[in-house]
Amino acid sequence: MIEFVQKNRCRFLAALSFLCAFAVFCFIHYSEGDDAIFDEAAHSMDFVTYLKTRYLTWTGRMGGEALVYCVFRFGGIWFWRVANAAMLTLLPVGILSLVYKSLSNEKPAPFRSMVIAFFGFLLMDIMTFGHACIWVNGSILYMWCAVACIFALRPVADAVFKTDDFSKKQFYYAVPLTLLAAMSIEQFAMVLVGFLAVGIVALLRRKEFVPKILVVQLAVAVVALVVSAAAPGNSFRTATEMETWVPAEYALLSVPEHLFFTLQWLVSSFANELRLFFVAIWLLGILLPSIAPKLKIAAGVFAVAALLPYLHVNLFADMGLGYIDPAFPIDHLPSFALMTVGNVFAMVWWIAATVFTAFYLRLLTNSLLPLFAFAGAILSECMMYFSPTIYASGERVYFVSCLLLLFIVLGLVQKLKSEKIRTAFVVAIVVFGVMNALSQVPIILSKI
Repeated sequence: MIEFVQKNRCRFLAALSFLCAFAVFCFIHYSEGDDAIFDEAAHSMDFVTYLKTRYLTWTGRMGGEALVYCVFRFGGIWFWRVANAAMLTLLPVGILSLVYKSLSNEKPAPFRSMVIAFFGFLLMDIMTFGHACIWVNGSILYMWCAVACIFALRPVADAVFKTDDFSKKQFYYAVPLTLLAAMSIEQFAMVLVGFLAVGIVALLRRKEFVPKILVVQLAVAVVALVVSAAAPGNSFRTATEMETWVPAEYALLSVPEHLFFTLQWLVSSFANELRLFFVAIWLLGILLPSIAPKLKIAAGVFAVAALLPYLHVNLFADMGLGYIDPAFPIDHLPSFALMTVGNVFAMVWWIAATVFTAFYLRLLTNSLLPLFAFAGAILSECMMYFSPTIYASGERVYFVSCLLLLFIVLGLVQKLKSEKIRTAFVVAIVVFGVMNALSQVPIILSKI
């Protein structure tokens, strides 16, 4: 029995994850806000009328909207509870499968990697995780479509990294999943377009055959993104969001002001909502013998500074955005003039930390893939900060960046050769994850 359990530890962990998630979701019900609105709309209109109405009057995200309609109209809350637990299990498994496809000389450690993949979700800010994975319509639009995006990327990973899994039969699931993900959240569309384009370019540079499925996928993703962006409802939604969430002067912001606004929000999210993923990346570099001692010291300093907020020391994390709550409209916009000396210091510190991390990733591996994923994590947030819907979307916009950073961590951990060091890193991730979750228990209780 013990031998059987050891051979099937990954499957047991996945099953345990599903059961735990399902148990939690049994306490989740439709919210009184958007969930109630979606439920009423789904039961008052047929499928085509619903999608047409949404496209013309609110959003071009037809993929996610179609899923939402089907769940609320035909599935119901119990279907969502089972399906959402399955999606929460498939998401880390899917990310890990892409990591394994990208490995060359590294020998994977399946069980340890799966522990990191599952506990990696505890490294997220609880509001990011809650809005993207636990809130009913939010989970459908974000987490379910994230799963579609990840599995749609399997063919390009198989082709570029020459795995034995590539097959023309992948066309039958990859293209529909590409369409679904690309017509859900714009960030997923950009991830698909970016990775597919880079994959095709990599094959062309190596003068290798480019499978037609990848060209079709890229075309589908681009067309889906264009169709979504061209929806008449987008302009109405933007106008409504601006009127609801931001002061009138938002429409008068200059390009430099938009750039400052974007940069401030970006590095603030790294310092607060995503900091533990950065700590994990820095820690991995410290554990690798190939990194110079001076760089390890710098990584250690950045890591310690990132953990100080747990001791209520916000010197390195407060960039003047503490007065903003995405659940409520704001009465004035952030600006450089409103920043204190401490806010400026924190912002400069995390700009330096971000630049250092990019340089660090380039040294940690010979592959450009981690650096490309890191650039994607930055750009996926930047594209949202140019929109007033940041206030309506809340912390969910950080979700894609979290997944990309988790992908980087899972890839780098394969470079740890020592079994003891790998085990120590797994323990560190579990401790950080549990610590992060426990530190946010008051927030969790306030939302129940």
